[in-house]
Amino acid sequence: MIDSNEYALITVIEGNENSINSKFNPRLLEEEAIKCVKHWRKNAGIYADIDIYCICVSGNNPKLETIEALNKYNVKYIYHYDKRSENFKNGWWCKPLGCSILETILPHKYLIHIDLDMYLYKPPSFSLNKNLCLVYDSYDCIFERKPSKKFSDKFKPFNTCFMTTIREDRIFSQWFDALLKLEHSFCTDNKYCKSYFDEIEYNKLEEGAFDIVSLYRKNNIKAVNDIMFGETYTPLYEMHSTNNICFHHYHLYNKYDLKHYNFIKDKLLFLNEYA
Repeated sequence: MIDSNEYALITVIEGNENSINSKFNPRLLEEEAIKCVKHWRKNAGIYADIDIYCICVSGNNPKLETIEALNKYNVKYIYHYDKRSENFKNGWWCKPLGCSILETILPHKYLIHIDLDMYLYKPPSFSLNKNLCLVYDSYDCIFERKPSKKFSDKFKPFNTCFMTTIREDRIFSQWFDALLKLEHSFCTDNKYCKSYFDEIEYNKLEEGAFDIVSLYRKNNIKAVNDIMFGETYTPLYEMHSTNNICFHHYHLYNKYDLKHYNFIKDKLLFLNEYA
């Protein structure tokens, strides 16, 4: 058993129509959020009843009915506008900023962060009381940033859609600070950026910044593998192991649109052949 008061699930949200990414990646972010917390409350086992927080740091609030729907699952919605979000060219930047704010105001000992497009179907099979982050596997690595020569022997391409932290270690604050430094370098002289990455796209700076934070030995960040399947990730038949899968990842574009990714078909495949 755990002391549920020591743990909190923290998430970051924007509205459907007004999100920073809505022009190039339109999705039903609010419906994803409701589905995400519903699955957590139902399937998280000993973690099912921990506090859940959902923060919006941009001026792009979700609708009132979405906030009310989240409240039904005992989710504490926090609107904490941060002026720095006005300069974000990518909505994913809201994630380290929002989590860093929650890190400074919440009392919990351990913080669990997941993206809102991740749906839990069984409890994690490992403890969540340490600094952890998901990593891309060898299949997904082909499509990820490429480390510099001096960085290559220590390089793990982290996937920040699942993280757990010891709050006092201030991992999220370090991550956001590293992102600002990395983005500044990427957009100016590129020297700092090039010292870590031979190739990195602008939209990958957020995860690249976490790669850098993981190098600080004091943070003791451990890698987690093979806990998720779904849209944009390694096909089930290519995964090293399916034993520890606990999340199904996919985006919602509208309730009846399966042309991007047929999550119903893939879920049945997983349950029938891999679970």
